[in-house]
Amino acid sequence: TGYVFVNSTIGGNGRIWLGRAWRPYSRVIFAFTTMSDIIAPEGWNDFNDPTRDQTIFYGEYNCSGPGASVNMRAPYVQRLNDTQAFQFLNTSFIDGDLWLET
Repeated sequence: TGYVFVNSTIGGNGRIWLGRAWRPYSRVIFAFTTMSDIIAPEGWNDFNDPTRDQTIFYGEYNCSGPGASVNMRAPYVQRLNDTQAFQFLNTSFIDGDLWLET
């Protein structure tokens, strides 16, 4: 389970996080997403509960734009490689073969 955002654009006003760990097993991935400078440099928030850093999964893959810089990202963020990203970028992640028509 989790959220995967692919080929998206993030823009607007203010300052935002890509995700916040409301629960200890939060999972969010952004792939091929254009991010404006509204993204906070750390990118993600663990709600000041470092115990969640061991169980949350926040990943970024081939994102672009000024908000996609990973230089100041939170240490628990995954910078996915091709192999790691693959499982989130096909319909098997959502059991698509069971409900999507071809």
